[in-house]
Amino acid sequence: MKRIVSYSILGLVSMTVTACYYDNQEELHPGAFEVCDTTDYTYAGKVTEILQRSCYSCHSQNSPSGNVILSTYSGVKTVADNGKLVGSIDHLTGYSSMPQNLPQLSECDRATIKKWMQNGTTNN
Repeated sequence: MKRIVSYSILGLVSMTVTACYYDNQEELHPGAFEVCDTTDYTYAGKVTEILQRSCYSCHSQNSPSGNVILSTYSGVKTVADNGKLVGSIDHLTGYSSMPQNLPQLSECDRATIKKWMQNGTTNN
């Protein structure tokens, strides 16, 4: 009788283990295999979308936290030109980590912003 119970428990455990097994890396690590497309790195095309999603709630003209306005091109260009934008989004020492009290922007979002800056911070 003990042997039947032992085999039954062993069978249940092995079914549970195989039921939880993933052999698809994308299911194990969603988003980890997405390709970062930085071909659209323009201010109007992509940068404003990133800033709107991640920054406007604290840094718009209506609520300029830290006196930083990221809802206008001139406001974004100012912090891009003085280095505060990259310092903050990369969480570098000596800068206020942004978004504050939230996870760092994705590597793709940060790469898009940096590519826009490297290509002249144009307003298009």
